Amino acid sequence: MKRKVAIIALCAFLPNCTFAPKGDIQPVAKSRVVVSERVGDTIDSEEREHFGLFLPEIRVGSGTYQYEEAVIYSIPGGGCEIRLAALSDTLLVVNKDPCAIDILRDYIDNYDIIAESRESFDVKWRIVDHDYVGMPITEREINTTKDYFIAEQKMVARSTNQKILFWSAAAGFLFGGAAFAIVLAADREFETSTQDEFGCGAALEKEMATWMVASCVSTGVWLTSTLVGALIGRAREKAIISKASGIEDSTIIDIIKDQRMPRVLRSNR
Repeated sequence: MKRKVAIIALCAFLPNCTFAPKGDIQPVAKSRVVVSERVGDTIDSEEREHFGLFLPEIRVGSGTYQYEEAVIYSIPGGGCEIRLAALSDTLLVVNKDPCAIDILRDYIDNYDIIAESRESFDVKWRIVDHDYVGMPITEREINTTKDYFIAEQKMVARSTNQKILFWSAAAGFLFGGAAFAIVLAADREFETSTQDEFGCGAALEKEMATWMVASCVSTGVWLTSTLVGALIGRAREKAIISKASGIEDSTIIDIIKDQRMPRVLRSNR
């Protein structure tokens, strides 16, 4: 349960990275790809079974879809868009790994050799896991995603620090103003009696002194509030960066899987 909450929270912070939130608009397909001459531009169910590609049944939410064929498109920035036909339904999977098409092409072209030693193929491409449709997740993609996430979190940390500093300074200004008014109000009665007893000159001097004291108190309150805010903001910034730097690979893998989750484009159900 904690991991799912963490995944949702992390996705919310990363709208433009490899694991953008589900609600984001999908990349526009650039061009249809012939992954290999052995399958052409469409991978049908027989080819899927022969090469062991994808999964025969794909789950999306509570629904199960039977694989029929797949068409692959390249997308700007690298990666691919996979459109899976499942009878009358069409599913969309977006894989932003720049090596996705190369891995698939290498696998199909050299399948006869790879079938005898799948581990060597996984080591070559540094494959550590697979997503919900059977596409590989590589160590390179994990590291790239993690680096992007840490960079994003550093920006979030700096922004948080600046917000805390701003609001602490604003609070200090308000409390300082209140302290200024309280000092003046507290001295008003004594100021009147001084004027009656010693004359206007002494009262004026006392008033100037009171204003000086009030100004010092007000400035002290503002500086203290701002300093406390700066310390809290800096501590918060360090905590966010430290937490981001310590994110586990398993969490990144779960996020990548979640963002590659098939989405239904068209359905007659």
